Parts: sequence; C-alpha cells; structure tokens
Amino acid sequence: MNKKILLIIFGVVVIGILCMCTLAAGVYVYVNRREASGDEDSEDSVSIVSPQADTTDEDLDTTTDSQASTDETGDSANTAEPVEELATITGSLSFPSEFLPEHMTVCADNVSTAEEICTDEHLEDDSFLYGFGYLLNVPAGSYYVYAYDPDGDNSYKAYYSEFVTCGLSVDCTSHEAILVTVLSGETAENVDPGDWYNF
Repeated sequence: MNKKILLIIFGVVVIGILCMCTLAAGVYVYVNRREASGDEDSEDSVSIVSPQADTTDEDLDTTTDSQASTDETGDSANTAEPVEELATITGSLSFPSEFLPEHMTVCADNVSTAEEICTDEHLEDDSFLYGFGYLLNVPAGSYYVYAYDPDGDNSYKAYYSEFVTCGLSVDCTSHEAILVTVLSGETAENVDPGDWYNF
C-alpha cells in the first residue's frame, strides 16, 4: 500500500516537473519572439525615419541653393549699369522753296565725341513754325545741329545759327553755328536748322 502511494506521489511530482518545464519553455519562446518582434519594429522605424532625414537634408540643400541663386541674382541686379536717360532736341524745318525735300535730314553733331545722330522723319504739326519739324533723342552733351538735302547738294549744311535766331534777315550778318547743350531728361526746343543762305 505504501509503495502505491509513493508511486502516485512520484508520478504527480514528475508530471508537475514536466508541466513546469513545458511552461518555462513556452515562456522562453514567447519572450524571444517578443524581443525579435521588437527588433523588427525598431528596424522598420529606422527605415522610415531615415528617408525623412535624407529628404530634410535635400530640402535644406535646395533651400540653400535657392538662396544662393537669389543672392547672385540680387548682386547681378545691383551691379547692372543704370540705363542712361536721353535728352531731346526738336525744332522746325524749312527750305528756300515751296516744299521740303522728301528726304531732308537733320543731324546733331556731338562736339566731344564727333558722333552724329540723324533723322529724316518729318513731323507735321501746327506747333512748328512752318508746320513741319523734327525730333532727335540724344545723350546729354553739346551739339551743333544742321539740316541737309541728301537728294540735292548734300555737301551744304544748313545750321541752327545766329542768322536763324536773328530772323533770317538781310540785315543779319553772322552765320555762326550755335552750340546746343542738353542734360539728361531735358528738351531743347526751337532749334531750327534753317540757315540755307551762308554762301
């Protein structure tokens, strides 16, 4: 009778030990799986965060490049040469005839640079002395202004002279050309190149 009891007790103890071992093994496997799962989640998190960090760096680089480009553009704009404002010379046209030569040309001769600026465009307006005039846009400077007929005696230059300002009268003896000086943005009016009588 005592042997049976001992065997039963021994069997219960063995079964208990087996159950404990099984439980311990299950806990071990569960913990290992949790740790492995945690590592994978951590790696996934890193793989997600890393591209964001890279994108941020690229954005910063792009922003820096954009700012640099803006600065360069600003510097370029600041160093650009200002556009020179021109002056204007205008006056009436005349010719010792009943009509104006079709291609009568007016020129302004810069006394400093020897540059000539010319036009053969005739402006028709009652504000001009004889109904026709001209307009020249020139850099600031000093000019002698004359007219000539390219289809006629193109060697003769009819200047804006003291003879013109005197009234084109036989009593006027000076034919000296008048120097016209203009500043940027200014307009010199009544500069009439009409001294066709200086022979």
